[in-house]
This record gives sequence, C-alpha cells and structure tokens, in this order.
Amino acid sequence: MFLHYFKKKETEDKQIAELVYRKIINNVNSIISSNSLVLKNNINTTFELTSIFLISIFFGSKLKKNRDDFLILQEIMNLFISDLDYSLRRYGIADMSIGKHVKFYLKKFYFRISNYEKIFENSDIDNFVKFFEELKIFNDRVNKKQIIVFLYGVSNKLIKESHKNKINIDFLSDLHI
Repeated sequence: MFLHYFKKKETEDKQIAELVYRKIINNVNSIISSNSLVLKNNINTTFELTSIFLISIFFGSKLKKNRDDFLILQEIMNLFISDLDYSLRRYGIADMSIGKHVKFYLKKFYFRISNYEKIFENSDIDNFVKFFEELKIFNDRVNKKQIIVFLYGVSNKLIKESHKNKINIDFLSDLHI
C-alpha cells in the first residue's frame, strides 16, 4: 500500500512535467514564429530560448523554502535532455556522435545557469541585453533590443510564477506570451 502511493505520485509528477514542458516548447515556438524577422529559426535559437525559460523556472523554484517541486523539475530536465537528443537527430546528427553533441549542449546549458542567476539576482537588464546580443540567434541588421527586453520580462514572469506557486497542472496557464 505504501509503495503504491510513491508509484502513483511519480506518475502524476511525470504528467505534470510533460504538460509544463509542452507549454514551454509551445511558447518558444510561438515566440520564434511571431518574430521570424528577428530570430533565426534553428536548433540553436530553440535551445537558447528553452534554456532561459527553464533556468527561470528552476531559479524561481530554488527561491522557495518548500522543495516539493524537486521531482517535477528533475523530470522537466529529463524531458529537456530527451528532447535535445531527438532534435539533434532530426537535424541530421549521426548516432555515433549524438552523445558528444548532447553533452556539448548540456555544458552550454549549465554554463548559462550561473550567468543568468547573476543577472536575475541583481535584476540587471543591461547585462541580460549584452549577454543575449552576443548569442547567434538573431538575423543580421535587425533591432534585437526589443525582443531581448521582451524575453527578460517573460523570464521575470516565470521566476515570479515558479517562486510563488506550486508547479502543477495549472502552472503557466496564466502566462500569456
């Protein structure tokens, strides 16, 4: 009876994580498609936007005193890694080198965490703009600043949402991007 509870909780956490991750991906795809003149439509852009949103949620959840969301956040990270693997395969990376590419993107992700945390802790929009301008996700000769400021606002919304609310089925339903 006791083990049954843990198994049920684990399944529920996976379902919530899948739903939240799907919402994040849908929002990323929406941002890319509605800003196609500014943002490149490639795996790097998708990776960078997904990373900033995931890091925002992880950062906001880290600020909570209650750590109930840990299993859900871990499952979201697992989905991110699986999605990264699948996306790289779709872009033509061979089976023999897929691990090396996934590892490269994960190192990139973990490097971003420390940079974004410093920016969010200090509410430093100027460093956020500088950091994003250096990423190779923008088309040439376009005004990048407006979309970067928009992404900063979305990131702050995600931090606040994940800080004050438990991650559940309704998480991100009020977030309109």
